[in-house]
This record gives sequence, C-alpha cells and structure tokens, in this order.
Amino acid sequence: LYSWMYLHPGAKLLFMGGEFGQRSEWQFAESLHWEEAEAESHRGVFKTIKALNHLYREEKSLHLENYNYQSFDWIELNDHENSVLSFLRKAEEENIICVINLTPQPRDQYRIGVPDEGAYQLLFNSDESDYWGSGYPCKNELKSEKEPWHGHQNSLLLDLPPLAAVVYKLKS
Repeated sequence: LYSWMYLHPGAKLLFMGGEFGQRSEWQFAESLHWEEAEAESHRGVFKTIKALNHLYREEKSLHLENYNYQSFDWIELNDHENSVLSFLRKAEEENIICVINLTPQPRDQYRIGVPDEGAYQLLFNSDESDYWGSGYPCKNELKSEKEPWHGHQNSLLLDLPPLAAVVYKLKS
C-alpha cells in the first residue's frame, strides 16, 4: 500500500511511526515505539520506505507533474479477475510503468500494453526479501513484444510477485 501511495499522483502522507510500521496508532502524549524498529519485519518496512523515497526523488515522472492529470494514464484498471492494476506515470518524455498485484497469488506471464518498443529495466520491486517480501523471482530486464495490448502497439510479459508493486522504465 505504501507503493500505491508513492506511485499514484498526489501528496504523500506518512504518519509518525509509519516509516517503520509501528503497530499501534500514534498518540501525541506518547513516544513512538522505537523498539519495534529493531524487528526484522519492521526493518523491512523501513527499507521499503527508504527505497520508495529514493525512487520518488530520482524519477521525474513521479514528482515533476504530480498534480497534472496528464502525468498519469491507466494501462489497465478493470482486471478484477486478477486484481492487478497498471498505469503509466509521465514527465518530460519519460514514462515509468507501474504494476500492482493486489493478491497473494503470483501472476506469471501477465501481459500489459506499453507505449514504447525496447528494453525495460526494473527500478523497484516491493516484494524483495530485503523489504520483508517473499523474494518471488522478478526479471530485471524485459524486452517489449510487437503485440498490441491495452491500446498500445507493444506489450510486456511480466512475472508479478504476490502482494507487490513493480516499476519498470524504458532503457535509454
């Protein structure tokens, strides 16, 4: 869900303790439960937030036109059978492809349409074991195919990890 927030347009709001997955709701009269940050699973949340902050800062398409409707295009928003969402974030002729699998079931050979032909590099995978994910194998590079899909002339075949977001960008 943090991936969804960072990848989707709009303001990013992280409450105190959210950066390490504090279990209880923040209370103004109490200190954060810093001892929870020592647990491996909570460190995974912290590393995920750190990686998302880095991705957000480095990729213009995530922040440059954040409040402009032209910076966002759905690829597929109606795949209720697989519970997968995919969309483009755009800025200055750069696109990133964001795909979110909202189920605990991996989705192998999942096809999405893409606007550009070429090789796509994995920028982020929220399912990495370092983030306390399952570590399901995800390809670091994908080559587009000349098969029209989702209104685009090209498409990618992805192996989507369970309960995860992946982000790809066309290699320059």
